[in-house]
Amino acid sequence: ACVDSDSENVFIVLSARQLNGELFIVARANTAESEAKLMRAGANRVVSPYGTAGRRIAELAIRPRVIDFIDAALSHGELTFSIEELPVAEGSWLAGKTVGELRDRGVFTLAVFLGEERHEAHPADDRAFAPGESIVVTGPTAELRTVSQQA
Repeated sequence: ACVDSDSENVFIVLSARQLNGELFIVARANTAESEAKLMRAGANRVVSPYGTAGRRIAELAIRPRVIDFIDAALSHGELTFSIEELPVAEGSWLAGKTVGELRDRGVFTLAVFLGEERHEAHPADDRAFAPGESIVVTGPTAELRTVSQQA
């Protein structure tokens, strides 16, 4: 829901949630009050363009190279590496594998998500992945593609 009107976005979110309770909904909010309303209406994430732009400007002023580097990794441009999120499904190749085993393939685990709210940053090499988790990894684009296809 990304129209200019917060009230229309609330209506869109309510309608979408009613049509599909499992849908992942991202909505736009112009005000802080609307952010809370959109979340109560059923949005999974709410983006405030003004807040996002303000944080981005501050980050670019403080560490421009880091931001440029991350932008390039996320855009899948001409870089030879990328950052991805991979779900660990029941019976997948990733289930039972460890952070160290992925590292041996040149894939570095940045975080393991244990659900919507909890995550484990910088997991130890002996940390094994379990079904239902999701991992955020970085590494060579080609190797990430291979790991993703195996997952």
